[in-house]
Amino acid sequence: MPLLAGSLLVGPLAMPAPASAEALCGHEVVSIEQMVRDIQAKAGGRVSLDNASFVAVDDPANMILWTFAKPSGGRFPAYICRKVVQEDGKVVVQLRALCRGPKPECDALIASVLDQQQKATQSLRR
Repeated sequence: MPLLAGSLLVGPLAMPAPASAEALCGHEVVSIEQMVRDIQAKAGGRVSLDNASFVAVDDPANMILWTFAKPSGGRFPAYICRKVVQEDGKVVVQLRALCRGPKPECDALIASVLDQQQKATQSLRR
């Protein structure tokens, strides 16, 4: 059984917040700050990165790595979850994202996250 394979499931790339609540990987999409607090409180999550551009939260109870792109300086908010699951006898990482910016910028952000994930897991696929 391979240790790790990739799987990309990108959710809707939305512009402004809709009137109804949205969910991503089992969590209601609210402010980034609130989501971080909720993941820490409900799932024992741990902040593994927090800088001016991004915050990352490990959610070991649910086998999810959350990455949030912080809105500032013309940047838009984005919510990304990478969940480890088993599919057809393989361990895969499913990526789901909600991006609140223009499609080209959202596509570039997701491509960057996928590139970082590819580099980080390269040694696991040998």
